[in-house]
Amino acid sequence: MSESSADRAPTFFDLFSRGEVAAEQIDDYVDRWHDGCDARAKGMPLHEYLGLTWPEYKSWVRDAGALPRILAARRQAAA
Repeated sequence: MSESSADRAPTFFDLFSRGEVAAEQIDDYVDRWHDGCDARAKGMPLHEYLGLTWPEYKSWVRDAGALPRILAARRQAAA
């Protein structure tokens, strides 16, 4: 059974999309993943831990300013 978003801790992108963290704070989440500070990150790919799809993650790696565009694309797709 897959875990619903209501049953799991929010990802960075969940918080970003709600305006609870700034885009620049993604680096803190990347550091937590690398440092193993978050038990739920164990065995989880970084992009998944951040709440990004693989294509979104690749876009962010190429362009650190991509997060607002990713959010806008998700919102447009959901509309």
